[in-house]
Amino acid sequence: MYGNQMAAVIVLILRILLVVLLYGFLGWAIYSIWKDLRIKSQLYVPQSMPQIKLMVDDLDVHPFQQKVINIGRDPICDLVIKNDTISGHHARISYQNNQWWLEDLNSTNGTYLNLDILKMPTVLMNNDVIQCGSKTISVTLPQ
Repeated sequence: MYGNQMAAVIVLILRILLVVLLYGFLGWAIYSIWKDLRIKSQLYVPQSMPQIKLMVDDLDVHPFQQKVINIGRDPICDLVIKNDTISGHHARISYQNNQWWLEDLNSTNGTYLNLDILKMPTVLMNNDVIQCGSKTISVTLPQ
């Protein structure tokens, strides 16, 4: 009898140990998934978008705080410049990867950044000068 009771106690202890190990493993798995999701979610949290100021011909200052700024002669553009040397949809400034980017939209007279022709999307820096047709646009970014 004593041997059967001892075997039953050992089986009970093994079952309890198995349950503790199982719950420990589940707890570790849930914690690992939670930690990974927390890290991944921080990558997708929208960053606060800094304001960009565009000054046309050193006269008109236009502050923007939106992801995409379309520049052109067309009234639906965000920065409308009434000038015959500017295309209807001349250039686009967009905020991506915590940087402001400038790209030409196949304009007739081209877009220049600091007197260099813009051939591909380029990162904007503070005090850059954009030339669209005969108009110059000074860029002011927050410090």
